[in-house]
Parts: sequence; structure tokens; C-alpha cells
Amino acid sequence: MLVELPKVDDKLWKLEEGPMLREWRKKEDLTRTAKAEQDLKVKVGDLENTNGSLTASNEKLKDEERGEKASKRRNATAPNMVSSSKDCYCTH
Repeated sequence: MLVELPKVDDKLWKLEEGPMLREWRKKEDLTRTAKAEQDLKVKVGDLENTNGSLTASNEKLKDEERGEKASKRRNATAPNMVSSSKDCYCTH
């Protein structure tokens, strides 16, 4: 059985199914596997960076929200408190 390989210098090379072709396919598979692994590592790295950025942004938003809530609590007056003595209608 003859198998066509990619053109090299405008010549079409053919190899019979045998040890040379098996070795070539094995190298091609290893190359593709290594490239796929590298691509996955890059994608995982990008996702980890994105996740880290999102986590930092989320923490920053939580801190800001906590600060706003604390500020509102500090600025809030209780219902029985008045802001000045002229607003006091106490009967004592």
C-alpha cells in the first residue's frame, strides 16, 4: 500500500507501509501531542490569570461594599436620636 506524504520541494514523496512510515507517523503524533499539550498549558495559564484577576476584582468589590456598609452604619442615626436639640420634642 502506498501512502502520500506532504510535498517537499514540489516533489510528491511516497513511502510503502513499513518501518519508515510508522516511524514518521509516530514522530508526527508525538509532535502533535506535544503541541496540543503546550496549547493546553497556555490556555490553562490564561484561565488561571483571568481567574486571579477576577478573584482580585471580586475581593476589591467586597471590600468597597463592606466600607460603604460601615460608612452607612456610622452615618445612620437611631430613630430615638435627634440631630439637634431644637428638634427635640421630649416631655421631660
